[in-house]
Amino acid sequence: MDAQEIIGSIAPRVAGSGPGNTAFASNLYRVPEWGLQDFVTSDGTRHRFDVEVVFPEAGATSWLGNEVRQVHPEVASFVEENLRRTMAAGGIPMSAVAQINVYRSHGGPGERPFYMDNVQFVRADGAKFSGSMNIYLRDPVQTLKVLQEFFLTEIPS
Repeated sequence: MDAQEIIGSIAPRVAGSGPGNTAFASNLYRVPEWGLQDFVTSDGTRHRFDVEVVFPEAGATSWLGNEVRQVHPEVASFVEENLRRTMAAGGIPMSAVAQINVYRSHGGPGERPFYMDNVQFVRADGAKFSGSMNIYLRDPVQTLKVLQEFFLTEIPS
């Protein structure tokens, strides 16, 4: 099964009218049986790993009850812990991992911003590697292959 297979899309309502208010859509992806579809936080917020990009309403400052520019703290903790377990089980020594940073990046024009949830991995030698948080969670099999290549290459002294 291809975890990158698009199975649908989500498009937000558009505030206002005119050529500058084009609706954007965020794709939904198939999640393989070994991947994670979603995570629900203690306050009931459901983060979907099959949705690639966050598109809030025009001018919105919050998303699902939280600051739109930040990943929900419980989601960030869950993702980091899950990735650490996956990496350790895949033979990546945690001594090779200096940091795992979960963050939300901003893009798009001022009227229609969009956000993407990302993870940055930092090796002990300072080398950095980043990618989509949602891909890592919905397809941990492929993720582990990529992370093994990044972390298990010889770290220069």
